Amino acid sequence: MRSAVKTTRLLNILHLNLTDNMLGFKEAQLLSGLIRGNTPLRILNLSQNHFAHDSALILGDALLENDRMKSLDVSFNRIGDLGIRNILYPLLIHGLTSAGTISENSVAFLSRQQLEMLSRNPDLLHHNQLEGPERRKHSGLKAINLRDNY
Repeated sequence: MRSAVKTTRLLNILHLNLTDNMLGFKEAQLLSGLIRGNTPLRILNLSQNHFAHDSALILGDALLENDRMKSLDVSFNRIGDLGIRNILYPLLIHGLTSAGTISENSVAFLSRQQLEMLSRNPDLLHHNQLEGPERRKHSGLKAINLRDNY
């Protein structure tokens, strides 16, 4: 895992696919450093791993400092409702104004259950009202795949 992160930084990799590698919390910490570093990485596929809500929190926070990544796939993990909220935060403060609708050509792939969770918690949809230094953080993320997380 460390070598994948190091190689991505050194070679300016644009697409990194780490599908089905049994990645968990420790790997999420390594990946968050890569994401925070705002490398040229545009597409990151982390599907079919062992990420939980704590990993999603770390990745979501890192996305706030990255304006280059355009697509993140965390489908088929175990992030649950709390993890979905944690990882959607960058999209929420960047313009998600209602469940399933993302402005500026952004797309979120959400299951029916995930959309219901967002509709039951409307306060999650008001983070784009932030002001001050928190509002200046910006994610360039345009697509996120959250399918089949439980």
